[in-house]
Amino acid sequence: MRGGVTGPVTVRAGASLVATGGRITGTLSASGPAAVHLLGTGVHGALSVSNAKELTVVGAHLRGAALLTGNTAPILSGTTVKGGLACSGNTPAPVDLGVQNTITGAGRCAELAAGPKGRAYEAVQHTVE
Repeated sequence: MRGGVTGPVTVRAGASLVATGGRITGTLSASGPAAVHLLGTGVHGALSVSNAKELTVVGAHLRGAALLTGNTAPILSGTTVKGGLACSGNTPAPVDLGVQNTITGAGRCAELAAGPKGRAYEAVQHTVE
């Protein structure tokens, strides 16, 4: 997906969503997807991803509550979350690849907020410009 979408977006079980630099205005929900990749993407609404085989959120801007549950090896890196962030049951816990997130969080995502900045951080920030 490139560009923008208005309204709720639902990713069905086994399906995938790859959004690069676009914006979703409305809720984004995915239950049992093969993959959800948000790369430099804005989500202006609630985000809920559960039981994804692949979950990558890099350089994204989330403006709503985010819930990440039961996902396999999730990545949340260089992302801004303005709303609550809750994580549970992810195996392993989400990682930030050493690139700081700006978040308010609870659960196993809370430790992501304090990652160091470096070259990887700068590279992620350039993906959203």
